[in-house]
This record gives sequence, C-alpha cells and structure tokens, in this order.
Amino acid sequence: MNSIFYRLKRKIRKMFCSKLAYMFWEDNESLRSHVGNYYTRTCKVVGEFSAPCLIMMVDGRFPHGGLADRLRGCINLYKFAKERGMDFRIYWKSPFDIHEYLTCNEYDWKIDQDEISYFMGNSFPVTLGSYYKQYSLSEAKEAEFQYQKMNEIIDSHPHIKQFHFYTNAHFVDDKEYAELFKELFVPSEGLQEKISFYSKVHNYSPYLSMAFRFRQLLGDFEDASGGEVLSVAERKQYIEDSLHLIDKVYEENNGEQMIFVTSDSKDFIKAASEKSYVFTVSGEIVHIDKQCTLVKTDYSKEFLDMLMLARSSFIYVCKKERMFTPGFSLNAAKLGGGNV
Repeated sequence: MNSIFYRLKRKIRKMFCSKLAYMFWEDNESLRSHVGNYYTRTCKVVGEFSAPCLIMMVDGRFPHGGLADRLRGCINLYKFAKERGMDFRIYWKSPFDIHEYLTCNEYDWKIDQDEISYFMGNSFPVTLGSYYKQYSLSEAKEAEFQYQKMNEIIDSHPHIKQFHFYTNAHFVDDKEYAELFKELFVPSEGLQEKISFYSKVHNYSPYLSMAFRFRQLLGDFEDASGGEVLSVAERKQYIEDSLHLIDKVYEENNGEQMIFVTSDSKDFIKAASEKSYVFTVSGEIVHIDKQCTLVKTDYSKEFLDMLMLARSSFIYVCKKERMFTPGFSLNAAKLGGGNV
C-alpha cells in the first residue's frame, strides 16, 4: 500500500512541480531512506550552541560527490549561516577525517560526534543537490532555487536546533568563494609540508596548469558515476592529442613557465611527466565518493592537485569530444582568483 501511495505521490509531483522542486522532493525521500534509521524519538542531551546550527554532513550515509562538490557545499552553507546569524559546523568523516588535510582557520567549524543530535524533536536532515548539468537547466535559476529553499527550510522549522545538510549548493558568487574558503580552511601541517615540497619543484616561480578529466575513457580510473571505456586505439589517440596540446600551450607561452598537469588518468599522468617542462603530484588517483571507508587511503594528492591548480598563473581546462568538463579544476580556479 505504501509503495502504491508513493508512486501516486511521485506521479502527481512530476505532473505539477517544476523539475527542480520535484528533484528536491525525490532526493529528500531518498535521504530519509538512507539516514532515517539513525534518528530517534528519544531525547539525548548533546552540545548546546548559541544559535540554531547548520551542520555540513559528510558521513558516508548518503552520496556526497567529489572533493569539489563537498567543498562547495561547505562554503555555500557557511555563507548562508553567516547571513542568517546561525552557527555553522562541518562533520566530515567519510572516507577520511577532513582534519587530516584541512583545519580551521578564522572560523571554528569543528564538531564532535557526541555533539550531534539525532533526536527528531530538535534535528532535521535535508539534502539540496545540483541538477542543472544533468537536465540542461539554468545554473543561475538553480542557484536562486537553492537559496530560497534553504530559507524556506529554516523558516518552516523554528523549533529545530540542528539542521543536517547534505549539499553541493552553488549560490555563492565567484568573487566571494576564495575569501570564504580562507575563512574556513588552512592546510594541515602534513599537507603544508607537501605543498612546500612541490613549490620547490618549480623554484617558487609562476607556472601554468592544465587539467584533463577523462573519467573512465582510458580504462585506468573508476568514476563514481560510471561511463564508457574507449578501445585501445582510441585511448592511444586521446593521449597523443592531449600530449600535443601540452606542447602547444608550452610553445604559445614561449617556454617561459613550467606546466603543472593534473588528470584522473594515471597512464596520461605518466606520459605527460616524461616532458622536461611538466611537473605533477605523485600519489594515488581516486574518486572519494567511490572509496570504501574500511581501506586506509592517502587522499593528499587530490588536495595537492586542487591547491597547486589554485596557485598557478593560469588554468587550462582541456576537453576533447567525450571528455568531461572538470568541476574540480573550475573549483580550484575560484580559489585562485578565476584565471581559467
């Protein structure tokens, strides 16, 4: 009976709701099925905050997306909390503890597990995703929808003390993005040591960056969203064309700057690294939403790639036919001032 009722609700909403409103409803139905069992009707005393609190949840109980999605969610939720005069916290434990790579800078966003309330009377889980690329919608309209929906959620739940957000919202202006990131984050001691090491590689001189997102095309990377794998001949051609593009960029810039290359393909990284004017970050290439939390993995390469991209004088986002426009490098460009 519940199944029939749900299908009826779904059909009615599809008929009368906008695409964004329908996806918001469907995602939150899915969220409840993933995290609902963690919430209880039994009240438990937890940490008290000076104001209602917005918590960015990265706990592995619901799909979070890649690093760019997660950081975007943190930054946008923080911006919203500031505007509403609310406390803001980040609970990021999956598939690693965020403090291993980024720690608090100007704002203290730390929260321990025993400070999180799962009492239905004062906590509320909600997801607010992004669908404009998937459904060819307006990015600006979706950003406006996300901001309005956040306000609606807060205003319609005045008794809630903790809002548990699973989001990759994107309404923050590009000009504010880097500033908000710096308010929240600073590299951990271990990550900063690695940043300093790679800075020495190019003698602290200006450098260019080139980002290549092949997804699964070259057959050496498992993407969280899947995708096709090219034939051996096609893979070879994609690699050759991309290497040629690196040569072209180097020549167009008169060979005056080294080139930092990042990619989700280890085969391409290996080939590009053979060029004397190219440098890369070593380490395992992973998609953090695809990893098992039971396996200890070093994710420093992903953070290093992002921060090294952000510090470059210009980022070339490289795409050929079936390649993917990398949100990761666009996110890095925002952190570095938008030279892309």
